[in-house]
Amino acid sequence: MNQSKATLPTSRRLARDKNFILFWLARTISLFGTSITAVVLPILVFKVTGSALDTSLIAALDGLPYIIFGIVAGAVADRHNRRRLMVVSDVVNAGLMASIPAVYYLHHLPLSYIYIVAGGSATAFVWFDAANFGAVRALAGADRVVVATTTLMATETVVAIGGLAIGGLLAATIGPVRAIIFDASSYLLSAILIAIIRAPFKESSLQSSMPGAPWKQLFSDVSAGLRYIWNSRIIRLLTAATIGVTVAGGAVGGLTVVYAVDALGLSKTDPRIGLLYACGAIGSFLSSIAIPRLQKHFNAGRITVIGLFLNCILLIALARAPSFAVAIVIYMFWEASYTVVTLNGITIRTRITPDLLQGRVNAAARTVAWGGAPIGAAIGGVLTLRLEIRSVILVMCLAIFASLVLCVALKVWSLKVTITEA
Repeated sequence: MNQSKATLPTSRRLARDKNFILFWLARTISLFGTSITAVVLPILVFKVTGSALDTSLIAALDGLPYIIFGIVAGAVADRHNRRRLMVVSDVVNAGLMASIPAVYYLHHLPLSYIYIVAGGSATAFVWFDAANFGAVRALAGADRVVVATTTLMATETVVAIGGLAIGGLLAATIGPVRAIIFDASSYLLSAILIAIIRAPFKESSLQSSMPGAPWKQLFSDVSAGLRYIWNSRIIRLLTAATIGVTVAGGAVGGLTVVYAVDALGLSKTDPRIGLLYACGAIGSFLSSIAIPRLQKHFNAGRITVIGLFLNCILLIALARAPSFAVAIVIYMFWEASYTVVTLNGITIRTRITPDLLQGRVNAAARTVAWGGAPIGAAIGGVLTLRLEIRSVILVMCLAIFASLVLCVALKVWSLKVTITEA
């Protein structure tokens, strides 16, 4: 009986699989560097410009490429070499990040160049991410993809906690420009580790049946992914329900530095800004641990609705937080509820979608759901021109409320499909 090398036997732990460990290590190292940049880049922009709008545009640029390239990237990832796509994406990102300190020391670093690098880095990530979904399933096996996904996210979130805190510290000590060097190095290490993985990044049954498709078939590939989402009621509804929370999350994420300075009274290079981000990562970590257990005991729709409700309440509380000590606790639980909503949809999509459609379905779903993040970041930045930061956060609660209304209208709460039925 032939067995795919990419599929782990049920008796074997993922922790003992060398290929999965290499993949896990690559993702972890890369996220450590990315976490540092997630703090220092908005600090750099806000320090240079003092503009909340300019700072929020960094977050908008982070999500915009997914809207533009996400669905196409998913189709390409399903048809072509996923490993190569991920390695090239990492190398491109390493070069882009390394160029910021290089340009800074050789010439004046204009704001426009920071935007170009931020947009380019986010674009490279889209292609990496599109290939990542199928790669995780192929390396872990369909029966372990939920455990693999949540394990990766939990581990990476722990690393992010440290990376975000260190990012704030580095911004205050060596400066945000020099701190970005850590991110460039992490992308390069990730590319090397992914390149040496021996296991295929597609299930064995697809190795010969999925040759590179002509570009003229790209439209039909994209359509197939969208049709699968539309025909799967649970994926369609959970994707739609996520839009509101990502709109609000995009605004909050893009304005976190502004919130810390204007609402909580911190300086622009206060290390506690990184601590605020880190507490959010702790919330994500707690949710990533809880999701597999929640999915065993509750319907997927119920998890999403409760998560949305809590996210809205916590965002109101964050807008009214009287001090930094109170704010970091609220921020942690707000991020936890956000992760419950998003990760619930991600794990279910990855579990029930055939490997043949992994890239297309997940990239298309993220394009629809995560497309709200750059929109929210842009709206939040514009609102700061008229409102103070606390009021902006309160206004963004309306996006989450809209998702809750949508859930009621579409009867998401009553969804009977659970992860065990996939």
